[in-house]
Amino acid sequence: MSEKIEQNEIKVKISGSACANNHFGLSKNYDLTISEVEVKSKEVFDNEDGTNDTVYKIKLTPYSIVNAINEKEFITGKPKKGSQSQKQRMAYLELYNQQYSGQCDFEEFYNKETNKVIEDIEARLY
Repeated sequence: MSEKIEQNEIKVKISGSACANNHFGLSKNYDLTISEVEVKSKEVFDNEDGTNDTVYKIKLTPYSIVNAINEKEFITGKPKKGSQSQKQRMAYLELYNQQYSGQCDFEEFYNKETNKVIEDIEARLY
């Protein structure tokens, strides 16, 4: 008889705003600490495979402080799940960081590349 391997995920949804002790660079990853938060709710979801995911909803308070512990190199990975638009945005972010970082604003780059795709599709349709 084999033992069932259980992997239960614990997730946190954070809302609100807080004071920060540091300035942050765009397209960078950081390890953060957050002090003074309020846990608003806890939900447990049955994955129907013997595991459960727990989601905590946390709200930042007027007394919350965000502190960057360290800055890391930005490394994009493939998202596990999410909408196609999220996956597309992550792919554009990876392309931007590899080829265009610092040359233009990411939003400007994203809109330009998205418009190229739309124009290509329209050209095929008409």
